[in-house]
Parts: sequence; C-alpha cells; structure tokens
Amino acid sequence: MRQYQIFTRPDNETGSPLLPLPVYLRSTGYKCLEKGDRENTTELHSPFFEMIWCARGIGEAVLFQESFQLYPDDIFFYHPNERHTLHSLSDEWESYWVAFDGPGAAAFFDGYAYPRKLHSTEPCPVELFEEIQNKIGAPSPIVFRSMPALLCRLLALAGGSGKTDDEPVRSALNLIRDNLTNPELNVNYLADQLQIHRSTLVELFQTHLDRTPGQTIRDRRRLTAETLLRGTHLPVKEIAKRCGIPDESSFCRFFQRLCGMTPTQFRHRNKS
Repeated sequence: MRQYQIFTRPDNETGSPLLPLPVYLRSTGYKCLEKGDRENTTELHSPFFEMIWCARGIGEAVLFQESFQLYPDDIFFYHPNERHTLHSLSDEWESYWVAFDGPGAAAFFDGYAYPRKLHSTEPCPVELFEEIQNKIGAPSPIVFRSMPALLCRLLALAGGSGKTDDEPVRSALNLIRDNLTNPELNVNYLADQLQIHRSTLVELFQTHLDRTPGQTIRDRRRLTAETLLRGTHLPVKEIAKRCGIPDESSFCRFFQRLCGMTPTQFRHRNKS
C-alpha cells in the first residue's frame, strides 16, 4: 500500500500565489512505496521543479528512458513538464520531496549547477521537511515570504560542504555512484574521466577519506550487493550486474571474500 502525505501552499481565489515572489514553494510531502508500486507522472501534471530526497530503502527513477537507482541520502531533481516514473526496488522505499515554481525558478535552480542526481553527505533533514510541511499552508504574508529561505536551506544541505580542495574526490564519488554497473570502473577509469593523474587521485582519497579509490569502489559494490540482497528479490545474477560484476561466479567469490558467506546465505540470514 502506498502512503502519502501532501502539503500545498495557500493560493488566492484565482489559483495564483498570495504574494508576488520570484520563487514559490508549491508543495511538499512524504511518500512510502512498497515493492512493486509504480508512480507515473505525465508532462501535464508536473509543471514545476521537484526535489526528491531518499530517506530509507532503494528506489528507481526513470527519466528519458534512463534509469537511476536511488539509495538513502541520494537526491534527484526533475525539471518542469518532464514525464517520469518512480518505483520501489526494496520492500519499502521512503522519500521526502518538495516542488517549487515561479517566474525566477529556472534561473534560481540553474544557479546551483546541481546534476540530476547527487548524494548528500548529510542525512535526510526530516526536521526541515517537517518544518516546511507545518508552515506551507499558513496564510501569513511573513511566513509566505519566508518559505523560499527554507528551500534554500534544503538545497544547501543537498550540496554538502562544497569545499574546493576536495572537489576531485567528490566528483570521483559521484562517478562511482553513477557508474557502479560498469565493469571497467577502477582508479584508472576515474583518473581518465577527471583528467587527473592516477597517483594524485589516490593521494587525495587517502587525505580526505583515508582509503584508496579501489577500496571505495569495492566497498560501494559490497554495500550495494548487501542492500539489494536484503531488500529485494532480484536474482543474484541481476544483482551482480548492478554491482558491476557481470559474471555470477566472480560476484559470489567477491561477496564471500568480503562478507564471509555466499550471497544466498546472506539473503537467508537477513530475511525480514
């Protein structure tokens, strides 16, 4: 069963915002999709920007026939009038979202230069979403004018620290998340994509994360495998592909070496 909570801004009798602002928080809410639930949105029903922040479980967003797996603290953005699909890959997938529009919304969002999908170093700010939910329906002009500030706080948290000295590391982490299914993903692939020397990238990872790029890729694949084995009923062969290890036998050896048991044993032990 799908669970939804939706909160919308108050408009005047003509359906327009109460006060003229460059950006409006249009609506916000919480959703929990169970495995197999699918949410389809057409162009006509989404004339706004939407930000989805994953809180628990695994989901998938499909946009322009491209699929994006979304894990806890992954964030995904839709632009206005884009047909898209959301569905749960785990038994339950929880997320919070906000939608915004207005005459300056496009320039406002473009100014952040965020990609479609990013991973926040901050946990899902549930309290901030709840504050927006509590205030969005208030008819007070002061509260109404303050809502864009809450949206800015959300977007600031989504982008993380923004430190320039760790930019190659953050870019590499995004590449790892977005290319995990690629069997060619390794430190050389990252260095080529970022146009940075391999040894420099390794040194930056050691400085900022106290681990190598190879260890980071390995651990991400292990975490993805554990999450999919625990939270979905996907075949082991399919999970192996999603972890960037297309050969099932190699995947089983990889998993057993790191976890001390086979994927099947892990799945049986972690049945809910």
